[in-house]
Amino acid sequence: PGQVHLSWQGSTETTMTVTWRSSANSGEVQYGPTASFGKSVKASSMSYHGSYLHQAQLTGLPPGGKTYYRCGTAGDWSQARAFLTAPTGATSYRYAAHGDSRTDDSSRAKVRALMQTRDPAFSLHTGDFVSSGSVQSQWDTFFTTMEPLYAVSPMLGSMGNHEGHSSNYYNQMAFPAYTPQVSGVKDEMFYSFDYGSTHFVALSSEHSPTSTDQMAVWLKKDLIKAAKDPKIRFTVVYAHQPLYSSGPHGNFTAGQKAWLHLFESFGVDVTFWGHDHTYERTKPMFQGKPVIKGGVTHIVTGGAGAPLYTAKGAFFTASVKAFYHFVEVNVAGGQMKLDTLGLDGKVFDTMTISKPGPKAKWIMDGAPDPGVKALASGGGELKGLYAGFDGRYLYVATNGGSAKLDHFILVSATKPTGLSTAPWNKAGKTWDRAAMLAMESSSGWSNWQDPNAGATTIPMGSVWKYHDSGKDLGTAWLGAG
Repeated sequence: PGQVHLSWQGSTETTMTVTWRSSANSGEVQYGPTASFGKSVKASSMSYHGSYLHQAQLTGLPPGGKTYYRCGTAGDWSQARAFLTAPTGATSYRYAAHGDSRTDDSSRAKVRALMQTRDPAFSLHTGDFVSSGSVQSQWDTFFTTMEPLYAVSPMLGSMGNHEGHSSNYYNQMAFPAYTPQVSGVKDEMFYSFDYGSTHFVALSSEHSPTSTDQMAVWLKKDLIKAAKDPKIRFTVVYAHQPLYSSGPHGNFTAGQKAWLHLFESFGVDVTFWGHDHTYERTKPMFQGKPVIKGGVTHIVTGGAGAPLYTAKGAFFTASVKAFYHFVEVNVAGGQMKLDTLGLDGKVFDTMTISKPGPKAKWIMDGAPDPGVKALASGGGELKGLYAGFDGRYLYVATNGGSAKLDHFILVSATKPTGLSTAPWNKAGKTWDRAAMLAMESSSGWSNWQDPNAGATTIPMGSVWKYHDSGKDLGTAWLGAG
């Protein structure tokens, strides 16, 4: 057995999928908490390019536990190895991001060897695994070179243009299934999964994305669900063609039009891309401009083996260099630290995102959010009155009737990006808080503070984030003004 690689199709806490090649027409995985194994699962096997391709999903594994395994058949087993599942509620872990591993197997092997020394729980691949997806011999070389890492640490990837929609890609990858199944949508085209406190989303830049296609509709629902999940603090997206790049390929404008507004509205923190064979990190970006607070950081990590391009930088660039590398991500509580390592093992670039509070508290989607309390109920247009307080945010909302006009008031110590404000008077004094009064309609949220100046529309599904330490101030806000 060879070309052994791990991935997830189900829960990162309780499952693992093993894929491998062999000359036998059937196979199984033996596994257990010790090297004596004790359990086995039969693989699904198919004739594949002169040999056989096998795949088996292990289920019911202990969260955060070490599982030993070997794959093959009687008399022809792989070496015994071990992997770790995600601990339940993990808030401290390490993973890696890399991409464009095609062409130069020597450089690819060096990047893999360096990644091994850092012992990531799993890795993300941003596409262009090989030069030509239809040439199986290139996949054979790729999986053989990457086996020492991928056989003990799962890899989750996204299709690149050099994969060419080849069946070789779909057959050899085992990623989460798109749910519900849709005609013409293959499981590995786009998907999402959770690991600890991070939600990961893989997209396909190779299917001419638009803002109204199946992928965009799914993406919006997926991001809103993650933003409302109290266990999720960070959201990471990865695909191949970059939305921001100063390399030869430049910005992927179709992706910008299809996805950027969703990333910026629904709390995406970091994106990883490839395509340009460089390393480039943007400044936090919002609506096409660098911002000091908030925004989305976009990273091109296209240096895992492909011929290097020229890196020049642009107005959005925070750091750029053309070299072989990978990005190591360390999550510890409310901090996500990203270090970019070159083949010398030294850190070239680093950044940290701090989010001491939950990822998001309230989503403007017309429904009461988790954590708010029902204060009153009624009939007609007032179905219910809800309130919540966390950190420095006071949220009061009414759940409307048939017209679905949900009014809300948000009092905040810091003005959320993109919203206009107006002072409130109290006993002749002006509060030092920003106050927003808005109403939801079918077209979005409109700011009502200054109707003479025109309403400010806030996109449906926008996420309210913390803008400070997240410390609960209790009733201190009552004394403002």
